[in-house]
Amino acid sequence: MVEGPLNIVSDSLYVVNAVKRLGSPSLISKSSTVFPYFELVQHALFRRSDPIFITHIRAHTSLPGPLTAGNALADQHSRFLLACTAMEQATAYHKLWHVNSKTLSMRFNIPIRKAKSIVQNCEKCVIHQPVTMPTGANPRGLYPCHIWQMDVTHIPAFGKLSCVHVTVDTYSGVVMATAAAKESTSHVMQHMLQCFASWGISNIIKTDNGPAYTSKAFAEFLATFHISHLTGIPYNPTGQAVVERTNLYLKNFVLKQKGGIGALSRSPKDILNLALLTINFLNKKADGLTLAERHVILEQTPNSNKPHEPTEAQPPIRKMIMWKDPQDNKWKGPYPLIRRV
Repeated sequence: MVEGPLNIVSDSLYVVNAVKRLGSPSLISKSSTVFPYFELVQHALFRRSDPIFITHIRAHTSLPGPLTAGNALADQHSRFLLACTAMEQATAYHKLWHVNSKTLSMRFNIPIRKAKSIVQNCEKCVIHQPVTMPTGANPRGLYPCHIWQMDVTHIPAFGKLSCVHVTVDTYSGVVMATAAAKESTSHVMQHMLQCFASWGISNIIKTDNGPAYTSKAFAEFLATFHISHLTGIPYNPTGQAVVERTNLYLKNFVLKQKGGIGALSRSPKDILNLALLTINFLNKKADGLTLAERHVILEQTPNSNKPHEPTEAQPPIRKMIMWKDPQDNKWKGPYPLIRRV
């Protein structure tokens, strides 16, 4: 910092008032986005032994004088630094990957309200905003690789590979998808092997009553890996609500990212993999974790240093919580915390 007496002239009234208040001991909220900058300024002021004076000047005035000329010179040199703000960086990042507002808020340290405005102003995202639905009672897994739901959806733009096999982990929400030419049992088994190699082996697979899922070959395939198979009620898609919603979610990402990644999105498999990369590894949820982190990161268990069987997913030790029953207005528990929403 400059030694000796110092005069500072700024056209930002906010900065001038803040520096004047930082000259005296005061508490700064650590949750504020400007906390690290104010902390540095306050430490610099406390280390000074020479006097310092700061005052405000109106910006963009045509009045003559050295103060106006100096302020214009400062604006000219700071214009490049202000050209790419956090909002512009977040807008450019969303334009490329079309991530959700929570990811933008956490990645670029901007308010969630502004992050939502970026998503709402995106011409590709605004037409694919999902309709808010009430929470249902579709059974979910209690830990990663507990219950998977699997289905086949169609993306005509993929041409010969329009049959997209989709699997979702009902605990973590991790999405797995493979573009194939048919819906046959052999293609289903190929998709399952890719899922096993990427995320592990599930305990339970839940599908509809399609011919590929009810075949003898598929039953033998699941028996090889000691996987239980559940099917829903025929012609009733509500039992597959999790994967059906994931199908729409995946299709929307494919449409939003169409032509936005340049040379990386040429073949159907590349387009699908980029969408899965965004869904599993870039988008953050309310707990601050991505789906991949939620799937992989588990709390330490007493047997964490012991080898596990490859075909069995081990449930983690969970925190105990109390809950209030609205019917009798009494607290009950403690019960293990299954999942933070």
